[in-house]
Amino acid sequence: MINKKVNTVNGVVINVSPYKDESAIVSFITEKGLFSVYVNNAYKQKNSLKPLLIPFNYLTLEYVESDEKFLLAKYTEIIKDYSTLLKSYKMSLFLQVLIQIITLLYSYENTFNLNSFLLILDSVENNCDMLSLLLLFIGSIYKDLGLKQNVDSCVFCSNKKNIVSFSLDDGGFICYNCLTKKNSLLKKDNTDLFIFKYAFSNQITESLLHRKVPLDSGIIILKQISSYLQEYFGVEKFTSIDTFINYLINKK
Repeated sequence: MINKKVNTVNGVVINVSPYKDESAIVSFITEKGLFSVYVNNAYKQKNSLKPLLIPFNYLTLEYVESDEKFLLAKYTEIIKDYSTLLKSYKMSLFLQVLIQIITLLYSYENTFNLNSFLLILDSVENNCDMLSLLLLFIGSIYKDLGLKQNVDSCVFCSNKKNIVSFSLDDGGFICYNCLTKKNSLLKKDNTDLFIFKYAFSNQITESLLHRKVPLDSGIIILKQISSYLQEYFGVEKFTSIDTFINYLINKK
């Protein structure tokens, strides 16, 4: 009998689907993207793989490829339990946004910035502002998927002064001189420009994670950058974002 190669990966559980009688299919986000593993007899009382059944557990997973070509979980160990974030309604809404975006935009072997994702989960745990964190999360996804936005200078002339607008289609900031040549674009509010730069910061720092963006302008930018992702990749609407935004508005 040939021994199968054991693969090891770290990642976060984002979805669990019961399969047949006592087994499960677990979706797992890693640095290489999203993939699923089969957990045999997952719901049996003494199964050592039970941590895989808890969404937002951050785990080490060992798996093999079965004869049927699916991935079979063999061993797991908890690195950190983020499932406690589901304790509040607001946090649950926030996490649903993360799950929906990841599920719709990632497949196996698509690069995913797992470290940024973990920083954001840690920051939610530390009661940082969730709207701000969501903007940073979506900004990191733009980079992962090759849609990096230039927030350092004008995308057309590289001028760092007199920045007055931005365009997701064109890839970032636009200065006043270049804007006058683009009849289809309007001058943006200074707060919107600030939040756009915040969302697409080159690196997620501790300072950024603890910042709180203004609610109304933050929602405007969130709608714009999330809608652009939907349209660009042709995926279904991020309905969880609308639910999250409605919650924020109702709690003003």
